[in-house]
Amino acid sequence: YRTTKEMIMTTPGKCFHALGDARRLALFLSVANNPGINAADLGRKFNDQTRTNTWHHLNVLTEAELLVRSRQSSADVYYMVNPEVVGQLLEYLTSILNRTVKAK
Repeated sequence: YRTTKEMIMTTPGKCFHALGDARRLALFLSVANNPGINAADLGRKFNDQTRTNTWHHLNVLTEAELLVRSRQSSADVYYMVNPEVVGQLLEYLTSILNRTVKAK
């Protein structure tokens, strides 16, 4: 189990940074609504002709552990939301909310 300090320095900080960009937030929500979506389909959905921009943002989301990727071939990469990290983020936000409510 992580201490509060360790959690602040890792999961929430990386997640908030990754989701703080409008394009990444849109990609994250798109993956959440379409589990297992192909990276190429995401690129087309966001009109990224070279898909370089989409790949960059997907990498940031993956490094923050918000998304997990799987390969079914060298060309086919699929993304899903990482429920464990999203759950940790939810717990973190809930603890903040609980402290705020108790302080009133």
